[in-house]
Amino acid sequence: MAVRGSSRVPDWITPMLAKADGGRLREGPEWAYEYKLDGYRACMQIASDGTTVLTSRNGIDFTHEFADLTGVLTPALNGRAAVLDGEIVVYNDAGQIDFGLLQERRGRYQTHRSSPRRNEPFQDVPVRFLAFDLLQLGTKTLLHQPYEERRGLLAELTMPDPFRVSVVRQFPFTELAADRRTPQDLLDHVAATGHEGLVAKLLRAPYVPGKRPDYWCKHALIQTTEVIICGWRLCEELQ
Repeated sequence: MAVRGSSRVPDWITPMLAKADGGRLREGPEWAYEYKLDGYRACMQIASDGTTVLTSRNGIDFTHEFADLTGVLTPALNGRAAVLDGEIVVYNDAGQIDFGLLQERRGRYQTHRSSPRRNEPFQDVPVRFLAFDLLQLGTKTLLHQPYEERRGLLAELTMPDPFRVSVVRQFPFTELAADRRTPQDLLDHVAATGHEGLVAKLLRAPYVPGKRPDYWCKHALIQTTEVIICGWRLCEELQ
């Protein structure tokens, strides 16, 4: 465990990854859905004294870049340590998550860190940490607990400043069914509100660091394909 401030910060946990669902959105009472987010995956590690470290998906400490997010959850933890999994995002003026604005912010941060004012706080467009899993609370690891229980514990945490840290909304299949809605109805709503897609999560699943099991299945609204360009020819009409 890293030492920051006067207490020990919990270790970084390699994130569990979602597997593409092959175009078939998972359905059934054993599933719940969350928005697929377009930001920077981040692990938020909080010591018992509130000292906070933010670690990227690749294990890079980028706390200084997102210093506004540190210490926000301290009042909610009552002296307990915690590790949360989530995504750092930026919203545009239309209230939609905008990855381009986040990338532009990073460019300005890189300029800031190489300037004579690099030791001063970096103040830019607001960022928000959207938590979707709780991996440790106090001294207890929650990795082997079902996703449903981890989410329940996460939902019990009071968000002192939801403009900076909040919990991603969850849509259990059973609640959709009770409202006479289907996962496709939810997907249509997601498309209309400008989100990337959905992630279906198995309620009974543990958290498996560094793996891409069938427990989390992502359904993207924008399909991408990796290709190799071997050559090209200028069309007659464009010459």
